[in-house]
Amino acid sequence: MFSSIKLASYSIFKIILLSILLFSTSSFFSLLPYINLPKEIAIYDSSFSLKIGLPFTYYEEFFVECCTPNSGWYLKPLIADFIIYTIIGYLILQLSQKAKNYFS
Repeated sequence: MFSSIKLASYSIFKIILLSILLFSTSSFFSLLPYINLPKEIAIYDSSFSLKIGLPFTYYEEFFVECCTPNSGWYLKPLIADFIIYTIIGYLILQLSQKAKNYFS
């Protein structure tokens, strides 16, 4: 009985860890297009906006006037993104377990 509880808690830990890694990686990839952007474009172009989050944008920074940044966090897309990556992490672990059983 205790071994099944340990196995279940270990699997939940792996799913959460994998979903955090997937979420962080996708957030970094959504930030990549803005890293090498010239500072003048970001400050003086009023149509510029920095958006972070895949598939939903959960953070946005934009300029209303010159040199006045405005930003906002959106909680619902943040939670939705994390739930999506948790499901993806679960599916990846299930597929890897099936592949391990198939090839062993």
